[in-house]
Amino acid sequence: MAGEAEHDEPSVYRDAGGWLSARGREQVRELGLHDDRVAGLPEGDPAFQDVFDAWLRRGDLDRRVPGAESGHEVLARVRAALLSLTDEFRREQVLVVNHGGVMAFAVPRLCDNLRDDHVLDHGFVPNAVPLRFTVGDDGWTAGAWPV
Repeated sequence: MAGEAEHDEPSVYRDAGGWLSARGREQVRELGLHDDRVAGLPEGDPAFQDVFDAWLRRGDLDRRVPGAESGHEVLARVRAALLSLTDEFRREQVLVVNHGGVMAFAVPRLCDNLRDDHVLDHGFVPNAVPLRFTVGDDGWTAGAWPV
């Protein structure tokens, strides 16, 4: 999906199989570092990394960078966004393009067949590499974790 997540108007692309539409979803965004003091922290910044490590390694989802989302809030936001897509596009395949940090944190916690700390042993999903998962009446299931 090209463009910023805040776009309300769909961008439409044509491929060999027909028309595909892409829309931004506010809830599908990277980890929320909204405080101007911490916005744009580089990867590995101690203020952010300490909180992210607490989420990934210790399951301490109450932690947050001041002014930013807690792990619980991130997980609820991503779950709501993905459930909204499954409701809107029942029995269809949907491609969600998102940032690796938020997906590495959220997808294992949403999928019944992955441990919450799955990313620690299997690494982050590489850029531009799909991770397939299904959402159904019987729960959330991840396919093979790409490396």
